[in-house]
Amino acid sequence: LNAITVVFAGVIQAIIDAGFEKSIIYQKEIRSIQISTIFYVNLLLGLLMTSILFIAAPFIAIFFKEEMLTPILRVVSAGIVISALGQTQRTLLLRDLKFKKLSYTQILSTLTGGTAGVILACNGFGVWSLVYSILISQTISLIIYWIKAGWYPQWQFSFKSIKVMMPYGSKILMTSILYYFNLQFINVIVGRNYNTVQFGLFNRGAKLPELITATIQGIIVKMAFPVFSKLQDDNIKLTYVFKKALTVTAFFLFPLIIIVFTCSKNLTILLFTEKWSGSIVFLELFCIIRLFDPIIGIYKETLLAKGKASLLFRIFLFIAVLNALLILVLINFGLINLLIGCLGSMVIQYIIYMHFISLQLDVKISTQFGWLLPYLIIFVSTILLLKLENIYFISLHLSLIFDLCWKVVSIVF
Repeated sequence: LNAITVVFAGVIQAIIDAGFEKSIIYQKEIRSIQISTIFYVNLLLGLLMTSILFIAAPFIAIFFKEEMLTPILRVVSAGIVISALGQTQRTLLLRDLKFKKLSYTQILSTLTGGTAGVILACNGFGVWSLVYSILISQTISLIIYWIKAGWYPQWQFSFKSIKVMMPYGSKILMTSILYYFNLQFINVIVGRNYNTVQFGLFNRGAKLPELITATIQGIIVKMAFPVFSKLQDDNIKLTYVFKKALTVTAFFLFPLIIIVFTCSKNLTILLFTEKWSGSIVFLELFCIIRLFDPIIGIYKETLLAKGKASLLFRIFLFIAVLNALLILVLINFGLINLLIGCLGSMVIQYIIYMHFISLQLDVKISTQFGWLLPYLIIFVSTILLLKLENIYFISLHLSLIFDLCWKVVSIVF
């Protein structure tokens, strides 16, 4: 239930985060009436999504064979409206590069929501502790955004004023929805085709890598788009900042993932107890797969800063179809093979994005790859050394066991 709740909460946030947020940032100049109109459009969109999820909740519960999902999803749906009410203020802070205020809001809301969730969980609220934690975090964010942004909606609405933003914003909205459903499609299919224990191990293995990559994306990648947008007409400066964003991301990302990968067994037992040791192999595979997420995220933000929302949507459509086919074909061949297929898909995505960035910024694919090559070499070398060491110890133990057995047989006969 926790995993499914997180999936739908994430879909909600992806929809609210999308569309007009980037349209406001991308525009070189924006008027007060446009901002107010976007605020009301976001609110209407939030109310619409709340209604859809409220009505669809029983059918989702039937699909997952979890009756408790109906009331849970209906309460979670309130978070859509809460997020929509603060989305415009958050976007204005991003546009003005007020990253310190955004970081303060994110840290405070996460700590408050997390603390409330832990207290509720300790008092026997179960999955509802997660639900209330999400809503409390969203409410705290909403309050701080309204205080820090210094902007309040006016009684102004003109659909005509935002018409120029519609092609760009609608493509980003569709891309974001497609992206998140594509991201969570694997969880839905695994949850449907495997039992609760297997799905729990699979989902637990994904948690730490996703936490690391989501944190880096939330800090570095989110900051990238407003900066990139201000340089959209200067390819030389944009290329420099793009390279800087990639290397800074890699500098923080690769060491963290390496630590989690190399300490996967100890971390799993320490954080989740030994009963979750079956998730270690999934944790290791997800470390490799999720390594690509923040890197690809920077590529996406660069394309959007260049105004290529339609191109990005077409790329995502291709990737979504590719991933869906891979998952549906490999789902019956075991979860390990499924994740190996997903890794192959991520490599293909990385190559595709490098190709299109080479066209937009006139930077060769080999040059882009070279920026990250030192980090990749260290990462791959660490994995190989770790695995070879394990193989060596296994073969050594087998050799000792074989020698012992041979000596016993020799003595007996």
